[in-house]
Amino acid sequence: MNTATQQTAHTPGPWSIATPTGSGDGPHHVYHVRPSGYGEPIADVASRHDYQSTSGGLSDKEIAANARLIAAAPALLEALANLVAAVTVTTTDGHAVGFTANPYTIYSAWSAARDALASTKGGA
Repeated sequence: MNTATQQTAHTPGPWSIATPTGSGDGPHHVYHVRPSGYGEPIADVASRHDYQSTSGGLSDKEIAANARLIAAAPALLEALANLVAAVTVTTTDGHAVGFTANPYTIYSAWSAARDALASTKGGA
């Protein structure tokens, strides 16, 4: 984990989405975003029956995508921090002065960022 993400105050990742639940006259589906799939939810993302109309409400597909985006937040934060760290060269006094030319470091950080982005779309 990157030093920048170790200092954050949010619940540590990874986060995952519990199996959606439904209820009678309330929300159609509730997606519970939890740390590693257990414990108290960090967020509940819900859709309602009356939002399924053409009046501009969110579809179940969009609600599920929103839940995936929320669940991916820790991985996205870490990937972005690592990507910035991978390409930034600093001087001894701590000033950023340019970009690294180490292809392996850049590729590794880029690959993690790509995977984190894919997770928001239901991929790896």
